[in-house]
Amino acid sequence: MQRHPILPLGGPEPSKPRMTTAEALQALAALAQVIIALVAYAQLNTPRAGWILALGGALLVLTFGGTLARRLRARWHRRLDDRVARRTVPELRSLVRTLEKLVDPNANDTLQAGLRAALQNYANAFDLLRMPSGHMFDEMLRNLSARVDEEPADAPHVLRALAELYTTVSGHSEQWIQPVFRSMPKSVNELLTPTARGVVNSYRERYLAFLTAFTRFVEDLGGSLRGTRLHSTYFVFRPDALTA
Repeated sequence: MQRHPILPLGGPEPSKPRMTTAEALQALAALAQVIIALVAYAQLNTPRAGWILALGGALLVLTFGGTLARRLRARWHRRLDDRVARRTVPELRSLVRTLEKLVDPNANDTLQAGLRAALQNYANAFDLLRMPSGHMFDEMLRNLSARVDEEPADAPHVLRALAELYTTVSGHSEQWIQPVFRSMPKSVNELLTPTARGVVNSYRERYLAFLTAFTRFVEDLGGSLRGTRLHSTYFVFRPDALTA
């Protein structure tokens, strides 16, 4: 069993920088100087008043210029990220539906269905795997699919949907993939025929194809976003083929 990283899925927006006390005092001083200069210029109409006004304006630009530029840049990045997110929604929707097929409780080609059929003649053998029903994953994915269709296709909503999809992928890995490919009891493994192992490994190939597409999607999205801070790397399991 190998651990392979997936790029960070996305986290909260970075906190907005706050004005320091020194910057606030500087801004007040500049603003007071502009007001004094305006009054002096209106009453005296002298070049000196004009220079005082220009100096006060320059101080205001120095005080607020950097903050304004950062805010404009952050707003522009958010708009770019929203465009990227809108383009990714169809592929995200496709990934959700692919995973739905892998865990469909009514299908006969899922990992659980294949193992249940292979072990049906051996009392309690399937129960030793401790694999929960696929209904939980199926319900989670149906709810996620509905939210992807109904919620705004902006970066925050897409990243939350992607994080929720990762949660389902992780749960599927921990509760279905690992009990079979990583920690299957030897006594159960010995009961599987070559045909049954072929069914299990066929599911593994389908799962790995999904995982490859999912990883590529996350990498492409993470590389395209500009204004979103990403948090720590997540890991998923890529199982080796089941052998005797």
